[in-house]
Amino acid sequence: NRLVKAAAARPSERVALLDLMQMLKERFAALPEDRPVVQTHGRFHHDHVFLSPEAVTVIDLDRSRPTDPAKDVAEFVRVLRLAAFRAGVDEALTDEVTEAFLAEYLALVPGGAAGLPHYWLSFLVLSYLGHLRKAAPEDTPGAVTAFHEREIRRVSEMRP
Repeated sequence: NRLVKAAAARPSERVALLDLMQMLKERFAALPEDRPVVQTHGRFHHDHVFLSPEAVTVIDLDRSRPTDPAKDVAEFVRVLRLAAFRAGVDEALTDEVTEAFLAEYLALVPGGAAGLPHYWLSFLVLSYLGHLRKAAPEDTPGAVTAFHEREIRRVSEMRP
């Protein structure tokens, strides 16, 4: 649905969007079958986590389901990086924070490494398509478009 709307909004980019979706399908076909399955949040954003000296509280569990934990982490990282970009945080600092977070996560959940690039890429593509479908066809590509394209290139080159 997002692909159709994005292609309608950007007819000149239809071929590129179809190529992107084909790449995504190929990546998902290559997902290893022995990924871990745990109860996940389902739409994990940084604003769903509250820290206090006594506890960590996670809210908004309406999409909670048993699945690969890499899904939650991939969406969390995508949202965090986009929020940092929109806030004007230096890209090098964002990369440093991302790497530190992922190193800690993968040390605790090493099985999540297999699915992480695949899910991260899928959430980026969905975000990109959503952005394109909202933009008027005559709009020139802006900073958010460039952000998504840069992130998609970066993550598409990642290997588990």
